Amino acid sequence: MKPGTSQTLGWLVASILLVCYLSIQVLPLLSDGETGVVGLASHANDYKHVYLSSVLLSEGLSPYDPQNMLTVAGAASVNDDPRFRTILPYVYLPFTGLVMRPLSLFPFAQSVVVFQLVNHLLVLVALGVVTWASGLWSRWGSWSIALALATVAFNTALFRQNNAGQLNVVLMLCWALVYTAEKRSWHPAVAGVVAAFGALFKLSPGILILWFLLRRRWMEALWMTVAGAVLMGISVGVYGVRVHLDFLPVLKDMGYGRSTWAEFGHTFWRDAYNQSFNALFHRSLVAMPGSEVAPLFTGTPALANGLTWVCSLGILSAFAFASWRDRSVGGAASWAACLGASLLLPSICWDHYLVQLLPAVLVLAAMSLDTGRRRALCLILLAGAVALISWHVRFETFGGGIGLVLGSLKLPAALLVFALGVIFAIRSVPTAPTDIDVPEPTTV
Repeated sequence: MKPGTSQTLGWLVASILLVCYLSIQVLPLLSDGETGVVGLASHANDYKHVYLSSVLLSEGLSPYDPQNMLTVAGAASVNDDPRFRTILPYVYLPFTGLVMRPLSLFPFAQSVVVFQLVNHLLVLVALGVVTWASGLWSRWGSWSIALALATVAFNTALFRQNNAGQLNVVLMLCWALVYTAEKRSWHPAVAGVVAAFGALFKLSPGILILWFLLRRRWMEALWMTVAGAVLMGISVGVYGVRVHLDFLPVLKDMGYGRSTWAEFGHTFWRDAYNQSFNALFHRSLVAMPGSEVAPLFTGTPALANGLTWVCSLGILSAFAFASWRDRSVGGAASWAACLGASLLLPSICWDHYLVQLLPAVLVLAAMSLDTGRRRALCLILLAGAVALISWHVRFETFGGGIGLVLGSLKLPAALLVFALGVIFAIRSVPTAPTDIDVPEPTTV
């Protein structure tokens, strides 16, 4: 096939995938569900508490006080939207509420629609910058766009993230920008400031400070520290010290074997949709009355938490060694490992968190193509496929026997991305950027 014909075919495939993305990911959640309220098809289960927390913070009230959240949700369920009949705890820093504050100026139903559209825009931007920075665009042209769209067009994790109104797409863009800034040797301030923003917006990108330090990227680490202090200072200046201290008990309740709002019966650390190591070990080893789970073995919470710490220390050790050794351009390999570790270490990894893996899938795919690692390419595409498939986890189906293991099917996707990032980092050698054409030598 001629190059021009191949590129034309690639654009055709990309156009078809874009239509699929719009029809599968965008339009269904913007429908009114025959209610006349645009966007009501989205349940916005997670966005509700983010929205209400921004309202509470703007009124000088603490969103970490359950009574405040329940009171304002009760008023909203009567006056605004029936979706407020249930509410979840707010588990982010006040800085997150500050960033989301402009959206709280809209009525909730309109705010949901705006946030949906912003998320879709951020998805396309994140995929675009990674496709360009990784060299996929220079290597494959229109087919790289088709590959990027293929990762999201049928992605159930992305659909669940947007349906719930979660914050993963913002983090996805942060990871993509940090990678691009390092790969393209942008000013250290770019990677540092973006990393600081991500860490304060939702804690998991905070691991990037270790990545910078382990790779001896001192200026990026300094910029991340300074930017983090400045952004936190702004948040404290707006909302005060007291509300920031109120966050500390919430942070403690997100530890292994613990749950926020446990007093209301929540057991997030072992929930069916939680794909973390801690959830797997608790479901498999610890009997809990009323949980509809029959453990595979008889154990204790201390054992489940201990095994989680063993896995976490192993992940941290492998990540540290890979980051120290990584010689790939921009630290691309250990960056992918860093992203994977950010999902594997916490006590909670909801299945829709795996949207964040998409930039790493594209980056590792590009590295596999550049180095001719066909087996690695197959594995990373497998990880992407596992991350995007629909997997309706219910304890009625996955509450006993081998089902307890199958219920954590999404966990291996993050683990595989992490492992390949570590392996690529350890085996990496300095390479030139893939999109720079080296001229042929001339003869006189």
